Formats: sequence, C-alpha cells, structure tokens
Amino acid sequence: PTPRGPPSTNTHRRMHAPDPPAPEAATATAHPPESPPSSSALPPAEEDTAGGFERLRILVVEDEDFAARVVQALCEKCSYEVTIARSAEAALDFLAADAARPATEQFNLILVDIVMAPGRMSGKELLLALRVERVERCVVMMSAIHQRAMVEECIRSGAESYLVKPIRLEDVARLWQVVMRDHFA
Repeated sequence: PTPRGPPSTNTHRRMHAPDPPAPEAATATAHPPESPPSSSALPPAEEDTAGGFERLRILVVEDEDFAARVVQALCEKCSYEVTIARSAEAALDFLAADAARPATEQFNLILVDIVMAPGRMSGKELLLALRVERVERCVVMMSAIHQRAMVEECIRSGAESYLVKPIRLEDVARLWQVVMRDHFA
C-alpha cells in the first residue's frame, strides 16, 4: 500500500530517541550534535550575514509533555535554541514579549502542533491569528494527522511547511532550510 500524504512525510517510521531532558526550564541552550545525520542537513554553525541569524531560535507550541520534551531534545541535538509554549495562548504571550527584543534575538521559527487540549485555541487557529496579526515568523505545523487535505489547508493558511509525527532528527535538522527559504522569499 502507498503511504498517504506528501512524499516528504515520515508516515511509517518510528522514532527511537533517548529519554529527553526534564522540562525544568522553558528555554534551553543547545549543545552541538554528537553525530549529525548528514552534513547537508546541519544548521549553520556561525552567523550567516546574509541570513542574519547565528543560531535558529524556535518556539515550540506543544501541549503534550512527552511530545514537547522529544521535540526539544531533537532541536537541541541540532544546536537550536528552544522555548516551549504549552498552549497557543502561551505562544502568543511569548511572541508579544519577543517583539520587544532586537530582531537578531527573536524567534526565527514557530513549530506548532495542530491538535491542542479541548477548549483551547488549536494550532490551526494560532496559525490564522499569527497571519491576521501579521507576525513575520516562519511557521511550521506538525501533527500525527497526515491527510493531504490537512497539509494543504495549513500551507494555504500560511504555514511554510508541515511535519508528520513522529518527528525525526532529520526533519528537525532541515528546519533551518525552511527558515532560510522564508527569509529570502
């Protein structure tokens, strides 16, 4: 049988990641990866004057504790700086505070889970709010939902990309490419 979803999705792979660190702090500074997936997928190590950022700073919007810790651990393996928001509403608060920082210290990317706790703003609603408020950040959606219609809807609504859970290290390692593509668009 043919897997559903776009060809770049990872619909049939299981992630075997080490136990991620406990979420003691909302922001963590990452350490260099011990064994990179491939040299072409690595993020830029030094400041890229054309891109204007030294390190990828990601706001991860994920309400499930385990999933947030896994994504955080994968991002840290890629030397990304990570901040976790446990709801779409918390993400809006982080972004409001982020706007006061110099542009070189702001989030480069917002990685948003689509499904949030019942009664809370969903990831899709957050994406629409970001676009209505004209928040100029690269947004990548993530979900275990790998239906083509969902992917297309997110892209039409302004997401730059879509990752299918379980997220793999290779997926996270390529996020800087999405940010650079968005930056130069």
